[in-house]
Amino acid sequence: MQELQAHDSKNFNEEIKAVLDDTIFRLLGREVLESLTKILRYQYDVTPDEVPYRLETVFHVLYDALDEPGVQTIQMLTAKRLYEKFGLVFPYLDNLSLEDYVKQAKETLARLLS
Repeated sequence: MQELQAHDSKNFNEEIKAVLDDTIFRLLGREVLESLTKILRYQYDVTPDEVPYRLETVFHVLYDALDEPGVQTIQMLTAKRLYEKFGLVFPYLDNLSLEDYVKQAKETLARLLS
């Protein structure tokens, strides 16, 4: 059972990264995504595998390049797409960050798996 949970957690984190990358790519383009990846790697020592654990850093970098509505759009769209990917109902709330949505989704999936 513990192996299943570890595997599910790994898949969940891979999906966070994939959905976030795809959202940034669709909204801002390949060049922005590549630049973000380089900045995270070389200025913040964040590898691609660490992105799901370092969302605060990711959005810190994005806030430097974009204004508040742009970053909020990326977070909201990423969260919505992540929830859809796992068949969860998306609870739209203005004051939640992507980190908050990820935490809620993990808790909901853990309840469903137990």
